[in-house]
Amino acid sequence: MNKALVFGILFTMAVSMTTAQQSSREPFDFFGGALWLQEGNLQMWHDDDYALVFSGTAGRGGAGYVIESRNLGLERKQRLILVVSGIVTSDRFDLNKLVKLEINGIPIQSGGNMNRNDPNFLNARNGEYTFDISGIVDIRKINLVFVNCSIGNVKIVMFTE
Repeated sequence: MNKALVFGILFTMAVSMTTAQQSSREPFDFFGGALWLQEGNLQMWHDDDYALVFSGTAGRGGAGYVIESRNLGLERKQRLILVVSGIVTSDRFDLNKLVKLEINGIPIQSGGNMNRNDPNFLNARNGEYTFDISGIVDIRKINLVFVNCSIGNVKIVMFTE
């Protein structure tokens, strides 16, 4: 077999594996949840069907978004992936804490990029954050919590695998 043919076969296999990994992602529909404000004037709207966009402020008491249902469609899912974009230099975060993801009222942590000052929060950066939910049974509530921040248009999309 010549080198070009072997390279072609390996390249095709790599592309197929990448496509298979990406196709297992499903966007999570946040529709049906509600904005909650304990302190602040945070505003939220749905954008691009599955995305949530947040702007305004959250005080020390917090503000965020919660979706709760007996059937969130997360049974047999292994991971949640949050994709964050829209953070700009004019946004302000307390100790660089972006958002806390809670499931059933309990904070869960990503495999990386957790805040050193409070490991329940993601660092205030654009990027992709993966959470292992394989050991969580009966997910009925998801909460995104912002605390002591001022943001412009922070966009969050969640995927499941």
